[in-house]
Amino acid sequence: MAPCYFTYIDRVSGDDVVVVLAEQLEQAPRFWGAIGEEKSRHRYAPGKWSIRETLGHVNDTERVFLFRTFWFARGFGAAPAELRAGRRGGHGRGADERTLESLLEEFLAIRRSGLELVRTSPARRLAAARHRQRQPVPGARRRVRDGGPRGAPRRGS
Repeated sequence: MAPCYFTYIDRVSGDDVVVVLAEQLEQAPRFWGAIGEEKSRHRYAPGKWSIRETLGHVNDTERVFLFRTFWFARGFGAAPAELRAGRRGGHGRGADERTLESLLEEFLAIRRSGLELVRTSPARRLAAARHRQRQPVPGARRRVRDGGPRGAPRRGS
């Protein structure tokens, strides 16, 4: 797995990713639903993504991570080059032609599928894959879960 992904993975609080994914599944309808259909077309500047495109990108990226999880959970071995290259999902192309509600329903379906995969996969395979795929980025300082650089005082210390 490309080291850039650990920028996101390491931000997950707690030790149980299933709990975090389930919490986000519950929070998503309130968060995205509060925006509303009209406001979801908003772009903060010309040429920037709309809110709908952002959710479309989240959906695309969720699928990429789900496929990676599937690959390692099934024990297929070394990741194909496409999985190692650090490529991310698209930018939600076509999302502005859809409703925010349909994009949210898509997110919920993808997340439910991902939760089921993680819940039913052998934990040892997922943990081993995560350990095998971690490669430090030369010259980069790793971040700890509280967001500070490694070796920095922890919050509340």
